[in-house]
Amino acid sequence: MNVDAPGDMRQVALGRGELDLPAIIAAAEPYVEYFTYEWDWAPSFETSAESYQYLRCFRSDDGGGEEDEDSLALGRPVTASSIDEAGHEPEKAVDGNAGTRWSSAWSEPEWIAVDLGASYDLSRVVVDWETAYGSGYEVQTSPDGETWTTVRTVTDGDGGFDDLEITGTGRHVRLYLTERATQWGFSLYELEVYGAPAGQLDLDVEVQARCLAGQAYVAVRATNGEDQPVDVTLATPYGTREVADVAPGANAYQSFAVRSTSVENGSVTVTGTATVDGGDVTSTVEVDHDAVACA
Repeated sequence: MNVDAPGDMRQVALGRGELDLPAIIAAAEPYVEYFTYEWDWAPSFETSAESYQYLRCFRSDDGGGEEDEDSLALGRPVTASSIDEAGHEPEKAVDGNAGTRWSSAWSEPEWIAVDLGASYDLSRVVVDWETAYGSGYEVQTSPDGETWTTVRTVTDGDGGFDDLEITGTGRHVRLYLTERATQWGFSLYELEVYGAPAGQLDLDVEVQARCLAGQAYVAVRATNGEDQPVDVTLATPYGTREVADVAPGANAYQSFAVRSTSVENGSVTVTGTATVDGGDVTSTVEVDHDAVACA
């Protein structure tokens, strides 16, 4: 099992039963990640619900592991163009579990997109491919999930791990998959995204679910901490309010009627837009609120 160059990866089934894993891992260090999962298909054989032990070896750019950093995509809302069957939903690509996967229909183009919840200056995307990998695809970013900008194009993908440096800013990241390497669709174990918070407006957001006269309301207040006016949008499942030119130190406020005696756990989205140093800056903040029962 050769792992000679940065980005190289090999995966082998070690079998079942008692194995001298410490000796195996010691021999392959420092490029080893060990895990166990349910393997449901492989190129040369097919099994059914049998647990195999796998050793995944890869070489990073520095010859060793980087300090752990959580992917911005981990557990975030994700959508995709299609799935091939139940159990391969797009959520499986951002669950942090190398034993689950998203798989598309057997066609092209396909896509998978993740909402990071806020705008980030993006630096890196990691794709952990299953056997059905993409040989051609684009990494795209978007501020709103509708208008996309391509920040990296891959034309010679060879599967395994794709660790891609990118430069771009956005709240949404999408893999736009244009060329299959196999007869199947596109399938990946994990999609990871890394970066730092983009230039953010100073908005202090408070959200509270509360009761008034036996009815549930969700109250949202966004206070402008900038030195210039900010246009603010308060968005909830129960309505949206836009407030233009909120003055420094002032706030945009709305109590949204749920039209029910209770409200479940949820979240609201607050977006602010202002001109800072001659350029337009837009910040988006998501804030959760608790459930409340008024009767």
